[in-house]
Amino acid sequence: MINRPLNAFDGNSLVRLADIQTAAAQPYDTIIRKIRMVIKSETRLWRKILPECDAIPDGIKIRIKEQVAVGDALKHYWKNFGSYERWRQAKNSMFLPRVQGVFDYLAQQADNHTGLVNWIADHTACLADAFKAVASLYSAAAGRRTASIRTAISAADPDWARARSLSQAAVRAIRSTAGVSAVLVGMRRTDYVDDILAELQNPVQTADRAGSWETL
Repeated sequence: MINRPLNAFDGNSLVRLADIQTAAAQPYDTIIRKIRMVIKSETRLWRKILPECDAIPDGIKIRIKEQVAVGDALKHYWKNFGSYERWRQAKNSMFLPRVQGVFDYLAQQADNHTGLVNWIADHTACLADAFKAVASLYSAAAGRRTASIRTAISAADPDWARARSLSQAAVRAIRSTAGVSAVLVGMRRTDYVDDILAELQNPVQTADRAGSWETL
């Protein structure tokens, strides 16, 4: 049984064996400006909007201020995530859950203050813009790395070369190797499931592929 074949490691660095959308790195001053817009939006919430929301207890307002403070963290650490995967993990495991919790709570209070609805929409767009800007700093290098891995997999075995994506190639390399009876992929999103189901539609012969693995 093979566990989580799309999470590879090079030393202490996690390498996600999946294609990513790459973009040219945005200029530093642009990234800084977009992060400042997030901070400005957060400040607008707790200085101007929340004080007018009488239905929200003061203790909850303090917690909201703490939870929504993503901009300050980005301001200090946006150049220090080290890799696209570390950035992606921070965004998906730390930043987004914190902010989504605030959004969910404030949406329930929207009937008492119409400004909350507008702020949620504006802040969602503001955050997405800043996240995209920070991601651009890391995605280009990650794209070059995954392209190199995909080339190596394709060169190692002709059956592996026919896979349509890097994630499918990684799964195919394992499921086509004699001795493997199960592969636990860990699919947490619909697009992950669709990607693997598409791969399983393509039959591949199980064989002793020691030579292919040695080449890889």
